[in-house]
Amino acid sequence: MHRTGCAARTGQHWALVGALADRGVRVEVPLHGLTPRHTHHEAYPLVTEVYRELLDHVPAAAVTLAGDSADAGLSPGNFRPRACRSPAGSL
Repeated sequence: MHRTGCAARTGQHWALVGALADRGVRVEVPLHGLTPRHTHHEAYPLVTEVYRELLDHVPAAAVTLAGDSADAGLSPGNFRPRACRSPAGSL
């Protein structure tokens, strides 16, 4: 499992990340700043960069993006630059 940061959101999030990783799933967790101190203007470039770097190692067809609450807004349709390939799916 590879994480792009170290601050946890909640225990439930990390339990899911751990369970996926235990099953051999590569998990990327881009940790962006939270509101009200940070906005989507900062999060989109971070998530886009993590996605681009991921595509250097795995095909887009093997990628599923997941997020809850505000993170669900960081979906492929909202952040994915036209120059990147679409992921297989999103949750």
